[in-house]
Amino acid sequence: MALSKANALVALKTVLENQKLNEATRLERIHAALDVSPHRLFHPTVQIPEDAPPLMRELARKSETNYLPLLVKTFSQVMKVDGYQTVTSDGADDTSDPWLWWQRNRMDSRQTGLTRSAISYGAAYATVLPGIYGRGQQGPAISLYSPRKMTALYQDPEADEWPMLAVAVDVAGDGSRIFSLFDEEFVYRFGDEMKSLQAVDGAELAIPYGTGSLQYIDQSEHELGIPR
Repeated sequence: MALSKANALVALKTVLENQKLNEATRLERIHAALDVSPHRLFHPTVQIPEDAPPLMRELARKSETNYLPLLVKTFSQVMKVDGYQTVTSDGADDTSDPWLWWQRNRMDSRQTGLTRSAISYGAAYATVLPGIYGRGQQGPAISLYSPRKMTALYQDPEADEWPMLAVAVDVAGDGSRIFSLFDEEFVYRFGDEMKSLQAVDGAELAIPYGTGSLQYIDQSEHELGIPR
């Protein structure tokens, strides 16, 4: 059964203000440690004695190298799905539908980003939702998220295979953010509006967020098939 619009907003607010906020500090610290851009916030340092000679100080300066990105790259490059094969009821090899949709979603190349996120942060997420391809053909659409872009809420994080709720953040073409709240059956979408709160169905179904508010957009069955 779908959540009411008001309850969906409450659930979204719960995840954003608790689980997502609690994880943010650790995730941003890891992100900074893996950043190799010139304007990075994290710089590796070497501790040396205060009375160290100039030569030692120069050697220490040259040795300040961040190897964390190299470690992630080394392992993620070899952790790839290169093919898929199963056997039909008559014993013939079958690589049709699953591999077809894998490739149509460009997962041959995109899977590396998912693996890098899992190695870097300890978690990574993917959603497979109904999508539309060329000439109106329906098929699964795969979206990938690092834990900085998706937050999952588990009743028992150590034992549960599936989360109770999850919130994904996507950026639209105009730069605005779309928040998607997943429960067992439905996905609820909210927009990041840079304006005052608006009424939905006669109620103030929006919450302040940043300098604007989160506004309810729509909901639909996600058909993920999560067991209940």
